[in-house]
Amino acid sequence: MSQLTISNTEISIVVDSHWAELTSLKKIHTEYLYQKQDGFWQRQSPILFPIVGGLKGGQYEYNENIYSLAQHGFARDMEWECRIDNDSRIICVLRSNAETRLKYPFDFLLTLTYTIYESTLYTEYTIENTSEEDGLIASIGAHPAFATNGNIWEYSLKFSSDENLEVDQLDWWLLAFKKIIDLDNHILHLSEELFEKDALILRGLKTSRIELFKWEKLVFTFDRGNFPHFGIWKQKDAPFICLEPWHGFADTKNSSGILTEKEGLFALEPYESRDFAWFIQL
Repeated sequence: MSQLTISNTEISIVVDSHWAELTSLKKIHTEYLYQKQDGFWQRQSPILFPIVGGLKGGQYEYNENIYSLAQHGFARDMEWECRIDNDSRIICVLRSNAETRLKYPFDFLLTLTYTIYESTLYTEYTIENTSEEDGLIASIGAHPAFATNGNIWEYSLKFSSDENLEVDQLDWWLLAFKKIIDLDNHILHLSEELFEKDALILRGLKTSRIELFKWEKLVFTFDRGNFPHFGIWKQKDAPFICLEPWHGFADTKNSSGILTEKEGLFALEPYESRDFAWFIQL
């Protein structure tokens, strides 16, 4: 695996130049990103594109053709072009090709930029429709896993603008039911039981800057930027928590399977582009 590393006096990051995946985020000697362990999730921060979540039946219809896509799309498993720019940025590019068009019939250019400044990592995505004639329909999302060095019940998340959380939950990777989680003075106390039905999916979240605490000590502040949706997930007994800004989400059990009817997508006209960003302050 080829890796690209940048650092300043406060933080450093490492990016896998093959998959454009963040593999390390350190401040001084403390590692904040989950490091792969046997028996647990074997990803760390995959890029979710051109869908977020799963499709009903693993496929969709567009222009009377049927296409298959795995959960979260293909970008996380493809080879990107990555380079270091000005010692403070890593820029990665993924372009549509014959392989992607078999699964997703759109021409695109996806650019991912990691920038470090003082103790903050900025992660920015630009999706461009490179077609002269056709519109583009897509979702985009992030899936970073942050290390929890201790029992999950030692940790909590603070949502300063929310009194409770309206949560969509999954059944076999499809949106299946809703529930309300009451917060304790804006605090969500984490536990294994919270994730018995997989991820917590928040489509109406008000809070942008989400704080992770261990006991009462702030670990970091995570800002979901202009992503409208947010996911929280952990694997059972695993030493991480995923904080996931999304534009898009899984199908429901009642989804039609027609791409133009899928909720949570955005559309780009020929040569139009759109930017998304999230950042984390250690």
